[in-house]
Amino acid sequence: EYTLVCSLSLASGESVDDLTVEWLAPSGSVVESGSGTTQLTHTLNPLLPSHGGEYRCRATLQGGQELLGEDTVNVIVSVPPPEVTTEYKAIPAGYILFCYALLIEDTPLLVDGLTMEWFNQSDGSSLGKRSGTSITVLSDGRRRLGIDHKPQMTSDGGVYTCQVSLSSENMFIALQQPTLQNVMYTVIVTIPTPSVTITAPSGPLYVGDSLTLQCRVEISDVVDTPVDVNYTWKNESGEVVSSDGSITINTGGSYSCEAMVTPSGSTEFILPSGVGIDTSYVELAPG
Repeated sequence: EYTLVCSLSLASGESVDDLTVEWLAPSGSVVESGSGTTQLTHTLNPLLPSHGGEYRCRATLQGGQELLGEDTVNVIVSVPPPEVTTEYKAIPAGYILFCYALLIEDTPLLVDGLTMEWFNQSDGSSLGKRSGTSITVLSDGRRRLGIDHKPQMTSDGGVYTCQVSLSSENMFIALQQPTLQNVMYTVIVTIPTPSVTITAPSGPLYVGDSLTLQCRVEISDVVDTPVDVNYTWKNESGEVVSSDGSITINTGGSYSCEAMVTPSGSTEFILPSGVGIDTSYVELAPG
C-alpha cells in the first residue's frame, strides 16, 4: 500500500468552498478528486509495477477555470524477483521438466523483460530458451518453460538448471535482487530390467559328459552410458554356483541365471536395474 498526500494553503481572500483538488495518474487521467478541502489523498493498494510513474496534484478555483497551483511526485515501485519453481512430469516413454515463473503483476513492463532458460549442469549446454511473450502463460498467471526427453536415456541423469532473469529499463521500476535466479532439478534414471535367456546345446546331458549354459542378456536401447552386467547362477537348491556369463555343468537339474545391469564407475544419477532371471532344466540321460 502506498498513499499520496496533497496539501495546500489558501491565500487571504481565497475560499475553500471554491477549491477543487485532483490527483492525476501518469496517463493524465483523474484518479481522485475532492471539493471544499485543502488536503486530498490517493492510495495505491496494492502497489503494483504498473502504478509507477509521475503523479500530479492540481488545485483549481471556480470550478476548474482558475489554476491555483500544482505539484508532481514520482512513484518508484520496488519489484521482487519472480517466484520460480520446477516440476518433473512423466510422459509415455520419457519425461518433461517444467520451470515456472510467477511475476508480481502480469504487465508488459515485466513480461517483456522476462527470460527463462534450461541448462544441462554437466556441460553447460542450453536446452531451451524463451523471452517475453514467447513464454507460455498459464491460466493462473505463471509463465512456463518445458523441456522433454523421449525416450528417457540413461545419459539424461544429472542436474538441470532453470535460469530466470528479469530486467527493466523503466525508470519507475526498481528491481530487487536477485534479478537472475538459478533453480536446480536433479534427474535420477533407473536402468530398465534386462531380458535374460539361457541357451544350451540341444539334447540331454549324458552321464560323464558336460555341457555349457550361456546366459544371454538383452539391455534396453535407452541405455546409452557404459554399464556392467552382474551374473548369478544358482542350482535347484538355490546355491550360487557361478558369477560368469556362462556355466559348465555335468549334473542335471534346474539352473537359473540372474542378471543385473549396473552403471560403470561411480554415478549418483543412474540407478542399477532390477534383476532379470531365466531358468532352464537340464535332463540327465543314462550314459
